[in-house]
Amino acid sequence: MSRRTALLAFLLLGAVVRPPLALAAVVYDNTTTYQSTENELLPAGQIASGEHGNQVQLTGTERFVSSLTYKLRIAGAGAASFNIRIRFYANDGVDGRPGTVLWESPVLTRVIDSGAPLTYTQPIPSVLVPDTFTWTVQVSNRQGNMARMGPSEYHPPTVGSATPGFWQRIGNDWQLIGLEEPPFGARVSADAIATAIDDGASPALLPDRLTVAPNPVSGRATFQLFAPASAREPEQPLAIEIFDPAGRLVAKLPLRSLAAEWTPQPGLQRGVYLARVISAGREAATKFILLD
Repeated sequence: MSRRTALLAFLLLGAVVRPPLALAAVVYDNTTTYQSTENELLPAGQIASGEHGNQVQLTGTERFVSSLTYKLRIAGAGAASFNIRIRFYANDGVDGRPGTVLWESPVLTRVIDSGAPLTYTQPIPSVLVPDTFTWTVQVSNRQGNMARMGPSEYHPPTVGSATPGFWQRIGNDWQLIGLEEPPFGARVSADAIATAIDDGASPALLPDRLTVAPNPVSGRATFQLFAPASAREPEQPLAIEIFDPAGRLVAKLPLRSLAAEWTPQPGLQRGVYLARVISAGREAATKFILLD
């Protein structure tokens, strides 16, 4: 009996299946060979940046990202404080540009000092990503050392690969530039299953949980988001994204009054699906079985 068949059998019997805990797998790693260069995210004297990102190709089969390690360096002398935001995008835009936002971090405050590249690790709340996606970095409110600053560049990746150059967001469009530049120093770790939905942001900003009924799903399903009062009127409209067992986005449902109904389109395969809600750094997710 396959693992998926066994999981389906247990769920159909009403049992709670808890797979054994395992260390996350490294599915992308480009932190070995420093090229002594940095991407110019912040030129000298600049306080805030746009978005710069790398398109990476993962190895293995684990696709629920649990952490991102990245490296930054500042020139000059002395320390600086800054705010930073990390985002993940699917490359489903025009001509493979970054398109759908898969996840964005809260705005976080960090400190950097001059010298060698510094390593930062960002916990990720079990975000499901495709085999290829783009991660970006954006900095604001830089204070202190105002020298040139940006992601340190490494090459070649030892796990996975990266598209040459980097994506730069200009307004609402993206350009792939700097094709001669090595990729940013980064490491992506992922799990085979979703293990968490809390990214460390304030609980008041996070929806509590997302439910689906019935589960297993056969025909129409109803999704319900249970959120604290402070999260019930988000700045951006909420929507539920549904991913098939291969990680493909198969539906996007607007949430009205924190609920949505879904009737699976014909031809969807049976198996374990993921539904999630993301808005301004908040996330809730649930897994369910589709029978037909």
